Amino acid sequence: MSKKRKLEQKLAVAISLVNALNTLAPVAIPYVNITKDLSAQGGQIQSVAQGQNSLFYGTAEAAAEQTIPDGDIKSATWTENGGTMIIGDKQTINSGGTGTVTTMNRGQQHVNNGGMGTVVTISAGGQFVSNGGTGTVATMSGGMQHVLDGGKGTVMYMYNGGTQALSGGTGTVTNMNGGTQCVSSGATGTVSTMKDGSQCVFSGGAGTVTTMSGGTQRVDGNGTITSMFGGLQKINLPSINTGTVSGTVIKMFGGTQDINNGGTGTVKIMNGGIQSISGGGTGNITSVGPQGIQLISSAAASGTVEILDGNQKIYSGGVGSAVTMGSYDSAPAHQEIYSGGSGRITTMNAGEQIVHSGGTATVSSMSGGTQTVNSGTTATIITMYGGMQQIGDVNNVLGGSGIVSTMSGGEQKIYSGGIGTVSALMKGGTQIIYSGGTSQNTHVMSGGIIREEASGGKVVSANFEAGAIHQL
Repeated sequence: MSKKRKLEQKLAVAISLVNALNTLAPVAIPYVNITKDLSAQGGQIQSVAQGQNSLFYGTAEAAAEQTIPDGDIKSATWTENGGTMIIGDKQTINSGGTGTVTTMNRGQQHVNNGGMGTVVTISAGGQFVSNGGTGTVATMSGGMQHVLDGGKGTVMYMYNGGTQALSGGTGTVTNMNGGTQCVSSGATGTVSTMKDGSQCVFSGGAGTVTTMSGGTQRVDGNGTITSMFGGLQKINLPSINTGTVSGTVIKMFGGTQDINNGGTGTVKIMNGGIQSISGGGTGNITSVGPQGIQLISSAAASGTVEILDGNQKIYSGGVGSAVTMGSYDSAPAHQEIYSGGSGRITTMNAGEQIVHSGGTATVSSMSGGTQTVNSGTTATIITMYGGMQQIGDVNNVLGGSGIVSTMSGGEQKIYSGGIGTVSALMKGGTQIIYSGGTSQNTHVMSGGIIREEASGGKVVSANFEAGAIHQL
């Protein structure tokens, strides 16, 4: 066998091995180009000499390369293999040039400064967009669009798989139904409509989902969802992060914002869905409607709601507050506090604060609504103009201890096992004692009323001023 023949066979084996490796990792392993320079005027591919592929006995297909040179303003379309790019193929687009790949099954398109590149359909391989370049993928089911610092990339439709990786550049996925957009430090990423898939926002990156009905936005940097109907925004401060981690939902109709490990989450308007806070996370909601829930659990978790017309649930170690509860008279608002949790309402107009055994609760100012105090807990109302403090409940569950500092309206109802105190019971306010309930250390001023509703109740150490009323 001649030396030339032996060399040709060795080359064929080498190319076959590289192709096999590229099949396993088409992005990580660089292409192998065995052809000569294929650049030409007008960006047209100059075909490899006839018979080049047959040189390798069919064991490996020759890679092709196309370069659109600087200053070439003409368009060039990949035509090798019937317009399909395979392992080892490469199209390079320089300033002023425009390049198109109809089908990318492997291979690479490189878009340099001032160039514009388009891939119609990609299932594997990669489009690489450098500083000043612009890249577009019409349909992505696999492969990668990698946008470097200063580059701009767009994926029109992403489904099943594929990745848009942003390393300091700007990227947009118009419709996402699978796949991933990765936003690294200094990069900005947008998903216009997300039904499935994920946007991963790393430390120093900024990501936005305009409309989410499914999928996940994972936030280790700064993430925003404009309108959320479903899906998950997960906010987490990683141990190696040195900056802030925050996520925001402008309007929430469904889905979950999950905050933990020192992250901060904000929901502007919640008409439905859940904000879940745990593990040192902080949550803030401007307005919670009847179908919305703020869920606060585990140590060092805290949540604040400016206007609560929906639900706030506080578990062991959690701290929750509502600035205003009940923006209208019939608002079905609830703040529910479980063992080890702590809840506070600044102004209560409607709704119910329920304090379970082991929980603690305070209402600064009450003009409507109900504070329900169950067994094994203490709850306080500082100033009461209306509404009700219910110690125990109508089902004869043993009550805890309730305190009203100043009462000029409303009622304190004390059921079996409950203890109630009003430090200053003035005209317009009423303390009602049921069988088994105890009034303790209540100071009744002129016009204030203590009423013993049934036998078996007790009044202990009460102070009645002139004009005070004691009804038996």
